[in-house]
Amino acid sequence: MYSPTVAKEQVEVIKKMFRKASTQEKKELIMMMQMAGTIATSNARDARRYSRSQREKYQEVGIIYKALRRDLENMLREEQR
Repeated sequence: MYSPTVAKEQVEVIKKMFRKASTQEKKELIMMMQMAGTIATSNARDARRYSRSQREKYQEVGIIYKALRRDLENMLREEQR
C-alpha cells in the first residue's frame, strides 16, 4: 500500500538519483513517476477495493508523484538549454 509519509521521504532520494543519472535514465525516471502517479490516482478512485482512508492516501501519493514528475521534467529542460 502506498504511504504518503514514505513517498515524501523518497522525493529527495529520487531527485538525488536524477541528478546523477544519464539523459536516458532521467527520461525513464520521469516515465516511472508518471506511471506511479497514474496508478495511485486510479487506485484512489476504486471504491470497491479500497476504504475511504486508503483512497485518500492513494490520492495524496498520486499528487506527490505527479508534482515530482513535473519537477523532474523542469530540471531536465533546464539542463538541455
